[in-house]
Amino acid sequence: MKKKFRVFLSILLVLIVGCGAVVAFAVEEKALVKGGESYSGDLIAAGDSAINDGHVLGDILVFTQSLQSRGRVDGDIWGFSYDAQVDGEIDGNVRLAAYDAKLSATVARNVMIIATSITINQDAVIHRNLSLMGNKVMVMGKVEGRTDIHSLDITLGGLYEGDVFIHDMTEDSKINILPGTVIKGKLTYEGVLAYQVPQDVEVGDYEYVKINPVSKTPQTGYSIRSIIKQLVTVVFYYLIALLLYKLFPRFFGRSGEFIAGKPLTAAGIGIATLGSIIGGGLLLILLFILTILILKIKVFVYTGLAYVFFAALTIAFADIPVSLWLGNLMARKNTTIPNRLAIGLITITAVKIALDLLGYVPALSVFAGIIAFLVNAFIWVMGTGALLRVIFEIFKSANAQAEAEADEIEPVDF
Repeated sequence: MKKKFRVFLSILLVLIVGCGAVVAFAVEEKALVKGGESYSGDLIAAGDSAINDGHVLGDILVFTQSLQSRGRVDGDIWGFSYDAQVDGEIDGNVRLAAYDAKLSATVARNVMIIATSITINQDAVIHRNLSLMGNKVMVMGKVEGRTDIHSLDITLGGLYEGDVFIHDMTEDSKINILPGTVIKGKLTYEGVLAYQVPQDVEVGDYEYVKINPVSKTPQTGYSIRSIIKQLVTVVFYYLIALLLYKLFPRFFGRSGEFIAGKPLTAAGIGIATLGSIIGGGLLLILLFILTILILKIKVFVYTGLAYVFFAALTIAFADIPVSLWLGNLMARKNTTIPNRLAIGLITITAVKIALDLLGYVPALSVFAGIIAFLVNAFIWVMGTGALLRVIFEIFKSANAQAEAEADEIEPVDF
């Protein structure tokens, strides 16, 4: 029992030290922008809190206990926090994952929030689309684009210039559209039970879509848990990737560019690597047999560790080059590499989540499974190809530089 406890403490210590190293290398030291101050560039923070009362001349990307942005942000806000509150003016998008999220800002583009409790206050103005997923949702502001809501408890008020779509309402779900609410577009209510729009609510058009209570209810719960799990995984993966970026900045820049410049070469290297892994596995089995008959156990152990390390390296980090490639395609020219990485990771995660959800639709499950396999295979092949090619180029450059320095050293006569 004591031995197991010591092992547990050792593992816990390694995790704490590793997380501390990630935070120390990956994030900005400054997580506070006071009123009247300007922060040039992208604000990346992790830890207890991130506060912006001034002007951020870029994006905000935080992994904190608390996020408060009451000032101006020229770019996007990407927040993963327990408590998130966004006010002021946002020239880009707002994307939050939190336990409790509140928004009172004027947002020039889109808003997407996943949280247990979501409040869009009456001062909020969203110039494009609004997407919400949570247990309890209250929207009281103005939305000029489309509104999509997944929740068990919904309260609507305010003004909606576009269409409003209420998804997957079960028998236990609640919806309350307050008097004076204006929906100029079409209201679509998807639920087990029919819903009657109150007479004191203005709606351009209304449609009720009946769903099956047996198939829908468990799928929705599982999907939400799966989405939260994938988001948490993305957060930790991104922090580790940022640590690698701090240590090897040239590697990150070149890996995404390699896929864009030489996609066929990246694919060829990735496919060759797959063959090497399969062949290496067969060789490892043969080596195990020889170890039992002839060789020492150390030969098998060392070879097996090298094989596992190589396979884990390609599996764990194949997403990074592909994410950078996608980020380069989607981001603005002045967007930093960490933010391009974030955009790519979010895009890949969104595609995987969408395919997971389609997998629960009987008519599309087989199609979604095939597409999911192809997407994962594409990411692994292209990412592994770029990963190994850039590592090879880095070692080649290092060897060339070492040889050049050796040639410059004149022999000393004794």
